[in-house]
Amino acid sequence: MSGAVLDQMVLKRGDTLPVFQRILKFDNGDVQDLTSSTEINFVYRIENGGVPDPDTAAVVVSCSIVNAPGTDGLVSVAFAASDTDVVADYLGEFEVKFGTDRLSFPNGKGKWIRFCVVQDAGDAP
Repeated sequence: MSGAVLDQMVLKRGDTLPVFQRILKFDNGDVQDLTSSTEINFVYRIENGGVPDPDTAAVVVSCSIVNAPGTDGLVSVAFAASDTDVVADYLGEFEVKFGTDRLSFPNGKGKWIRFCVVQDAGDAP
């Protein structure tokens, strides 16, 4: 089953900038208060037929709250070069932990953020 792509981020192979910022919201538009969150990650896998491929390794990138204490739901994700070293189309989500509980954004069945790593002009053909 193919999912809905709600947002897209694009970097060239090996790039670490720009830092991406997103407001984590529910389907109804309400912003998630992150004040009591204990961990926030952007998690992505290679796309296969409109869904993340479960046979590929997930990449997990730690995120930061932009405006403490986090009531505005704004997070940033900064990639390391190793996060962008494979040219591919990926699907991912933000995962917010509140102790042992976890909440994913976008939330809702089949909704994803597309993350694309594209060829860099300096790469060998």
